[in-house]
Amino acid sequence: MGRPALWCMALFLVATARISAAHEGEHSADLNDAAQLEAFMDGVVNTVMYQRRIPGAVVTVVKDGQVLLNKGYGYANAEKKTPIDPERTLFRIASVSKTINATAVMQLVEQGKLDLNGEANALLKQYNAGFAIGDHYAQKIRLLDLINHTAGFDERAIGMSRLDKSKVPALGAYLASRMPPQVMPPRATTSYSNHGVAVAGYLVELASGEPYATYVRDHIFTPLGMTHSRVEWEDSIAGDIAQGYQVSGVQVKPVPFDHFCLPPAGAMLSSGADMAQFMIAHLQKGQVGDVRILGDTYVNEMHRMQYEHDARLGAGLGVSFFVGTLNGHRYIEHGGDLNGFASRIWMLPDDGVGIFTSCNVDDGTLRGAITGQFVERYFSDPDKQDVIPVDVERESVKYIGTYRNNRYARRTLEKLSTLMSEVRIASDGRGRLMLASSGGDPKTFTPTGDGILLNVRENERAVFRLGNDGSVTHLLTGGAAFERLQWYEQSRFHKAFIGAALLLFVSAVAGWPILFLSRFRKASTIKPAPAYYRVTAWFFAGLGLLLLVVLGATLMSLDQWEFTYGIPERIIYLLMLPPVIVIGAALLAINTLAVWWRGYWSAWGRLHYTLVTAACVGLVPFFVYWNLLGFNW
Repeated sequence: MGRPALWCMALFLVATARISAAHEGEHSADLNDAAQLEAFMDGVVNTVMYQRRIPGAVVTVVKDGQVLLNKGYGYANAEKKTPIDPERTLFRIASVSKTINATAVMQLVEQGKLDLNGEANALLKQYNAGFAIGDHYAQKIRLLDLINHTAGFDERAIGMSRLDKSKVPALGAYLASRMPPQVMPPRATTSYSNHGVAVAGYLVELASGEPYATYVRDHIFTPLGMTHSRVEWEDSIAGDIAQGYQVSGVQVKPVPFDHFCLPPAGAMLSSGADMAQFMIAHLQKGQVGDVRILGDTYVNEMHRMQYEHDARLGAGLGVSFFVGTLNGHRYIEHGGDLNGFASRIWMLPDDGVGIFTSCNVDDGTLRGAITGQFVERYFSDPDKQDVIPVDVERESVKYIGTYRNNRYARRTLEKLSTLMSEVRIASDGRGRLMLASSGGDPKTFTPTGDGILLNVRENERAVFRLGNDGSVTHLLTGGAAFERLQWYEQSRFHKAFIGAALLLFVSAVAGWPILFLSRFRKASTIKPAPAYYRVTAWFFAGLGLLLLVVLGATLMSLDQWEFTYGIPERIIYLLMLPPVIVIGAALLAINTLAVWWRGYWSAWGRLHYTLVTAACVGLVPFFVYWNLLGFNW
């Protein structure tokens, strides 16, 4: 869960919102002025919602234990014109659920029933989980690694949701059957994992002896007065749940409510008023009024830096929270995305300030604009120094290349999604590096010395990690790691291969029948080959053409969340073709040798046949790389 924000659009909208808010009068930096805070938020939120076609949103701001703003904007249901009620309207808070889950884990750590540094498998065995995590490295996976995405698990999104609630399996049963393998050493880098977090949630269930939803209700929601919040869908709250939407061009379409099989990682629902209580509890060291849900020592443990890719970044992970410093102020935060919803909890623990925002479109632009402009207005840094770039033009050649977020599926056909999710780094010729993602606008990073790259506009830092031979292996940020790709892993190589294979298959499938028919009209002195040479090549070229065209069209036509419900049936049928094509590739390779040995056809005819064979043979490593041999999901 979770997608990159549309950075340039967000910046434009923030600037527009600033102009809009300026009409309300001269700004002061007094956060306690509730009327001015509301006018400011109105300017930002209404502008972004209009530009991004967002039907509804909620924004909640707390400070020093008080709610400064809790306001709904737009509609919970656009068709029925149901307004957002910030007290009752429930948003799917998606991965913000992970912070509530981590709070539950820490309660049991405080009670001595769990240990953050305890081995995950030992804890699972202690509480008779019935399954174990596959440990493949000398370093063992700890409970903290499960929470902080540092266990090294493969990505797996296929089948993690159900449209029918009655078909959602029990958490333990789902994890036992669908736990992804470990593919990286623990703590080498972060690699975001819903499944890892869900295992930590399952340990809450096991260690407490209570069903997970019951535990969270009785030990977090009820004590904090979060009366409308739920871990999962319940019929009793259906009328209060905001309708989620998908924006496609000028269309705003409702999306179905799907049921997440990993509740601790992202199924929870909450309102602005309820999330205010949760933020206040964290900002006041675990206490709201006379109620304490967690000791201050354990709250501090959640908020402090527990893992960082590189000390130069100044950002990393606490216990579930992403942590860092902005304009000299320490922040903790977590965002979340689900089909139809985008949310964020963002807090300044040393300043007692927190913001929760959610909207009913899966679009992170609004939350980015709100927190970015809020910090600029109320927590600006007047002493901020201009960045003095360091000339790395001569060294930049070793950084230039293509990278991929290491949160991807290495063992299943989900890997195909990485064809559209690369990051390319290039020099702008002026000592700066341009980072361009497949689906976003470029970012400019300025080298500032000691290997640090700084994106001034977004206050984002990045560094490169080098291997033992001095070559670049990773691009690292505070919360993500990007692997450098070899030439044969890059999408442009695979797209070029697909394009060439399609042309060759079309030339054979369409051209050879025409060539065959033309021979009846004129005599030929070219030595013919037995008919089965071209018939078999024509058949297997046709299968290759069918597979590439239909698979490509299917993947492009699918909704971005459709794979979470399982593999579409048409793809299952297509996966029957690769093994047949592999057999055909071997046969055609033998036939090609015979064609050249015996001198069949003209030289051009033999060359064309060889190229068609090469395309079929080339599909074999293509299938292996993209996990298309077998039913891998």
